[in-house]
Amino acid sequence: MTAIERKQLLLQRLLAVTDERQLEAIEMFMDKQCPDDVLYFSPELRARIDLSLQQMEEGKVYTTEEMSKRLSRWSD
Repeated sequence: MTAIERKQLLLQRLLAVTDERQLEAIEMFMDKQCPDDVLYFSPELRARIDLSLQQMEEGKVYTTEEMSKRLSRWSD
């Protein structure tokens, strides 16, 4: 079983928990293991970010002036 499959099973089990004490215990455990300031990016979002970074490195960007001109067509 892959790590992703294991996480999916754990999420399904977590969704089934209704006992408030169990939820608090799980939350306390997760707080110790995973700080709140950790960002999670889905694979789709990560791919979009990577593509954007690649486009920036290749110079495929617009200046603020160029974007203002492009967007002004919509506001007229």
